[in-house]
Order: sequence, then C-alpha cells, then structure tokens
Amino acid sequence: MDRSDWLDLRRTGVGGSDIAALVWPHLPSATVLGERPPFKSRMQVYLDKTGQLDEEAPSEYLRDGSDLEPHVAARLREWAHEHEPTLSFDDEPPQTKLVERERKGRYLPMIVSLDRFGRLGEEPVGIELKTTNPHSFEAWEYGVPLSYRCQVQWYMEGLSLPRFYVACWSYGRPLSVHVVEHDAAFCNQLLDAAVDFWHDHILADSPPPYDGSKSDTLRLAELYPQATNTEVVALDSDKAVELVDDYRTCSEQVEFWGEQLEGVKNRLRALLGDAAYGRVGEYLVSYSNVSQRRVDTDLLKTRYPDVYKATLREKTYRRWGGIRRVAV
Repeated sequence: MDRSDWLDLRRTGVGGSDIAALVWPHLPSATVLGERPPFKSRMQVYLDKTGQLDEEAPSEYLRDGSDLEPHVAARLREWAHEHEPTLSFDDEPPQTKLVERERKGRYLPMIVSLDRFGRLGEEPVGIELKTTNPHSFEAWEYGVPLSYRCQVQWYMEGLSLPRFYVACWSYGRPLSVHVVEHDAAFCNQLLDAAVDFWHDHILADSPPPYDGSKSDTLRLAELYPQATNTEVVALDSDKAVELVDDYRTCSEQVEFWGEQLEGVKNRLRALLGDAAYGRVGEYLVSYSNVSQRRVDTDLLKTRYPDVYKATLREKTYRRWGGIRRVAV
C-alpha cells in the first residue's frame, strides 16, 4: 500500500494516533496530570478525517522514527532472547486494517496499524516500536506514556489481542521495554469517546470546539493573522457569556496557583542556598547560573543611531489582550 492509499484509508475511521486526542478531555485530571498531551487536537483529527488538512511531507521526527524502526526491532529481538525467549514477531509490519465495530448501537470504524504482529509461544501479541530523544526518554523509565497506552489499547481492542510489547529506543540509552495488558474498562472509555466523536462531528460535519493545544493555537494564528476589523463587534450569545465566565475563573486559578508554585520554588531556593543542584530521593533540583550575551539596544541607539535604524525590522502580530469590564 503506497502512502496515498494509506492516507485515504486512515481517513475512513479512528486510528491509534487519533484516539488519545479524543479521549483526553474525558479522562480524570489525576490520570492526565504530568502526562505529555497528545500530538493532535480534536480539531486536527476532525480536519484530517474530513479532508480539510493539506497533506504535508513527514517531519524529520517521523522520518527518523520510520528509518530507525528496523533498529528498534533488532534491539527488541536481543532483549527477547534474554528476557522473553518465547517472544517472536514478523520482520515487516502487517497491512493497515479497517475494523468495523458497533458501539452504543452506532457504527464505529477503527483503523488498526501495528508496527509488528508477534507471538508469545502460541499466543498472538502486538509489537509497538518507538524512538524518542534523550530528554523525553526519562518518561519511559516509569512506563508507557499515556498517549501511547491509548494507542496500543486501541489496537488490542480492534484485534482482540491480550497484550502489547512496547519498545522505546533513544540514542545512548538501554532499550526500554514494557508489557501493556488489555484493559477492558479503559477500552470502553476509548470506544465511547471515539463513537461520540465520529457521529457528533465527522458524520454530522460539525467541528469540535478549539482547545488549548499548540496545534489549535497555531491554526487560529494562520487563519486570522491580522485583525482587519478594528471596530468592536458584539459577541451576543450564551456561548460567549459562558466563555468569558470560564476565562475569568481560569485566570483567577492560574494567578492563585502561580503564586503557590512561586512560593514552593522560593522555599526550595532557600534550602539550596548557594548550591546549584540538590538531590531529593530520585529527583534533582536545579537552580544554576545562566550567562547570556545580548545586544544593549539603548547603547546601540545612543552611539550608533544609523546602525540601530538600519537594523530595525517591523513585525506585526496579534496579541491577546485579556478581558476587562467596560461600561455598557
């Protein structure tokens, strides 16, 4: 299957790389706390499935992951030889499959795309091969990050597999291997989120609301790069009133918790004194020196005004100005 056909197939259902974004808003805060958010937003999934996203060449990050996949597979074989002798898996990935399911009386198309199909003795298992940078590798030392757990649970549910072996490799680090068992209760959450999204947004042709993800922020900046209408427009809707109330509430909470966080940092700074680093069990506290060299623009303007003017560059962008109460 070439890349064009693969992309077309991906748009016909919910895939493993989509599901984390769909279920994330429905998970308890304690579950997502400290986890890296999904790479996609719900809006991005919607635009992709409805063909409204321009196809882009794979990023260097994705290319590296694809190019290094055989290397990670080879390392996993070495690991299995020592730790799981009955584990074997295919040399090539299986074909991406469309699995048709019914959930809550509604049709749900599932896209399943395994890195490898494996066997533990006679038992079928899934294999997922990941690469990451050394900075992000630390998260893998404590288990499989939540976004990837969503992905492999989705595949297990679609193919009725009992478990997945997830291997992650990073340069200069030992291979991190985790076994993820099928979790029926968690898969029910994934299925509910997916079928609701598919029917409420994809089939209904109704986009989901924007969220706070980086991808949504960048998309809005691309759609509306400049304010061409400087008049005050009336946002007379119940939704606008609700959003203003939510904004004020969130702002107050951010201010409160920001002060709490700064207080904790100050108490840690006091414990460190003039030390740059401190160890607390398995954690390292850092308060080190940083040196920067910057152009003194005031000095440049005074001594070399012509150079200063010649190097000025005008940049126009939109800045969020907050919300303030005005006279009606």
